[in-house]
Amino acid sequence: MLDFEHLRSLELEWEDIDQSYRLSPYNAPENRNEEQKKVFTAYGNGQIYNPQFLYKASPQFPVAHIREFVKRLAPDRSPIEALYYETASEALLAIYSIQTHNSDIITGASCLNYGLPDSQLLGQAHKILSEYPVSDIVLEQDISSEKAVEWMQAAMEHNGFQNWRAVTLEPMNANVSVESLDKQVRIRKEATFSRHTLERLLIHELGVHVLRYENGSIQPINLFRNGFPGYIGTEEGLAVISEEHFGMLEINTLRKYAGRVIAAHLALNQTFFQVFQTLVPLLGQETAFEIAIRAKRGFTDTAQPGAHTKDIIYLRGYLQIKAYLEQQPQDYPLLFTGKVGLQHLPLISELIREGVVTLPTLLPKNIKLPQL
Repeated sequence: MLDFEHLRSLELEWEDIDQSYRLSPYNAPENRNEEQKKVFTAYGNGQIYNPQFLYKASPQFPVAHIREFVKRLAPDRSPIEALYYETASEALLAIYSIQTHNSDIITGASCLNYGLPDSQLLGQAHKILSEYPVSDIVLEQDISSEKAVEWMQAAMEHNGFQNWRAVTLEPMNANVSVESLDKQVRIRKEATFSRHTLERLLIHELGVHVLRYENGSIQPINLFRNGFPGYIGTEEGLAVISEEHFGMLEINTLRKYAGRVIAAHLALNQTFFQVFQTLVPLLGQETAFEIAIRAKRGFTDTAQPGAHTKDIIYLRGYLQIKAYLEQQPQDYPLLFTGKVGLQHLPLISELIREGVVTLPTLLPKNIKLPQL
C-alpha cells in the first residue's frame, strides 16, 4: 500500500517547484518572422540560409531545488516515488537545454526524453507521404487568432471546463498549445485558421488535453493531473485518435505528422535549410518551415547538426495507441484517468483494483464550435 502521508509531502514539494517556472517562453524564437522571410527569400533565389534564432534570456531556474528533491527520493520505495524520480530527471534535462541552447545538449536531452525515430516509424512516415496525396481542398484561413480565442473560450465554458482561459501569445513554436499549470489554451498571436481546422483543434486540445487534466484532477495522486513521466506520446496519440474517430483528421494533418518524423531524422545530421528544402516539395513552404523550426527547437545557430526529437511522438503515439486499442479496446477508459502513458496502464489497473484510483467521469465527445 502507498504511504499517502509521505506521498503528499513529495507532491506538495514538487508542485511548489513545478509552479515556480515555465520553459516555453524561453524556447520559441523572438525573431521567427524575420528569419522566416530570409529563408523564403533565399529559397526563392536558389540560395542557402540557415536561421540564426534569438531567444528571451532565461531566468534563474530552480535547478538546485530539483537536485535536492531528487536526492531525497528512494525510487525503490514505491512506484509513485520512482515516477517522481523520472519526472524530476526529465525536468533537469529540459532546463539544461534551454539554459545553454547548445545543439548537442538539446539533441541528447530530447533523445533521452522522447527517443529517436526508428526505421519502422520512418517507414510508416514515408508510406503516409507516398500513399496519401496532398489534399487539393483549399480551406480559407479566415479566422484570426483573436476570433479563435473567443470561440475556444466559449467552447470551454459550454463544455464545463471551468477556470480555463483561451489567450493569444507570442512567441510560440506551435499555433495552439495547452499549458495545464496555468489552465490556458494558448494560440499564437499571428496564426490564422479555417473553421474546419479550429473544430479539429477543439477535439484535439479540449477533448483530450484539457479533458485528461480534468479527469486527473479528481484522482488522489497529483501526477494524474500534472503528468506521469513520458505521458506525452500517449497524450498526443490519443488526440490524433480522437480527431480520426470524429471524422476530423485531415489528410494534410496526417502528412504533417509524417513530415515531423522525417524532419527529426534528417535534422540529426543536417542543417535547418537542408531539412526545409527536403520538406518543401512534400508539404509546401509554410508547413516545411513550421516543421523545420520545431525540429531545431531551441537552437540558436540552425546550421549546426542535431535535432529536438519531440515531434516524433505525434505519429508514433497515434500508431502505438491505435495498435494497442485494436487488441485491448476495454482499456480505452483507463487512458483517460489522467495524463498517463500507455506504459503506465498496469500500475493504473492495480491502483483501480486497490480502490485508490477511480475510472474517469469524462470521455471524448465531438466538440463543435459554439454559435457566437
